[in-house]
Amino acid sequence: MCKMKTNKNLIIVWGDGGICSQIGFYSVGLYLMNKGFDVKFDLNFFKNNAKDCIGRFDRNFDLQKAFPNIVVNEASLSEIKYYKKHYPKRHNNLSFFKPPLYLNGWAPILPFLVQNRHFFIDNFQPVDVETCHTFLSDIQKHNSCGVHIRRGDLANSTEGVYGYPCSVNYFSTAINILSKLEKNIKFYFFSDEPEYVKKEILPTLSKDINYQLCDSNGSDKGYLDLYLLSKCRHIIASKGSFGAFARILSNSDGWFIGTLKSSYLAEYFDKCIFLNYDKEKFIKYEESFPKFYYYKKLKKLFINMLPIRSWRKKLRKKYHV
Repeated sequence: MCKMKTNKNLIIVWGDGGICSQIGFYSVGLYLMNKGFDVKFDLNFFKNNAKDCIGRFDRNFDLQKAFPNIVVNEASLSEIKYYKKHYPKRHNNLSFFKPPLYLNGWAPILPFLVQNRHFFIDNFQPVDVETCHTFLSDIQKHNSCGVHIRRGDLANSTEGVYGYPCSVNYFSTAINILSKLEKNIKFYFFSDEPEYVKKEILPTLSKDINYQLCDSNGSDKGYLDLYLLSKCRHIIASKGSFGAFARILSNSDGWFIGTLKSSYLAEYFDKCIFLNYDKEKFIKYEESFPKFYYYKKLKKLFINMLPIRSWRKKLRKKYHV
């Protein structure tokens, strides 16, 4: 068997996960492309009946459904096997990487995504956006707030990166805060488990809350929910990256309310609020964070909160964001 000829300018980027992970991995690839490297993507994860963490929902490669105009060069099986064996490298400091390389694992995605934010906003034109035209039209004519309620494989998660699920009280508090800050808001609820929202969340809302449950898109079309959420003026996020990515992909100057896990957004956007939900359960994770501010009581509402995140500043400086 003849040895494969090495492209000394090629970097292969591994990817997996849902639409936000796919956007993140592509943003890493885009950063490398802009440095003049040849970039291909290992998409094998999506070809083997890919599922979420608990094997419940499908994980399809939806990046080009959400961004039909972008080009994704896929690495061949032989290229993946060869580069993975001879040029493996875990994601860490991409500034010092030189091809040929096979990048495996998770990079610090945020700096690359923010750096190319307007590229993604301009190209966020889902192929089947007409199927949600009614919701989109309604969102655009109201003082809208998209509320994302992540369930699915993270609904019962207690350990690791994501921590405990957001409680019903967390969403009630966030809605109450925004209702004090803004007038005539209409809330739009998005979730991979709309039945949970109907049963647990909607009954807790006061009668004067104007809302709509957006349940027309299944878990296999999460990119449409992400698109609609990004078109809302304000966003209430839950665990995971979905709500934070929607804010990054939005041109709105509205409020963002999220958990402590998404406090990094305050480095890039004004009008951010972060809630410490279920503190008695969250304390073990809280200790690993640098010092920053968050809202403990409804009485304390601070605008343009900019917490000091030295490690985040180092990333921004390193990657020229």
